[in-house]
Amino acid sequence: MALNVGLLFIKYSLLLFLNVGYFCPMSLEVDEIEFLDDKFRVKTIFVRKTYSFKDIVYWKNYPKLSFAILKTSDKFIYLVNKKDLQPFNVIEAYVLTNINILKNVKDT
Repeated sequence: MALNVGLLFIKYSLLLFLNVGYFCPMSLEVDEIEFLDDKFRVKTIFVRKTYSFKDIVYWKNYPKLSFAILKTSDKFIYLVNKKDLQPFNVIEAYVLTNINILKNVKDT
């Protein structure tokens, strides 16, 4: 039986593409957010970090997507799943309130 190298290469390339396509979002997805006094702790599969609210560079809640995007000052991007972290509206309100408080303090 002859081995078709081209077909084998296509199969492994497709498998690699699909694995990377699932691994990247899965590794960036937030499993848990814990709020402390003036800080918050983000836990993913591989990373557990504590940030101050002034470290938030970008927060965007897309209405048609099932996640919000959180970007921190160390250039790390987190995907906050709306369905996994309940109550999401309380989490979002707390983050936005603390971001706005810090913006008002910087402006004065």
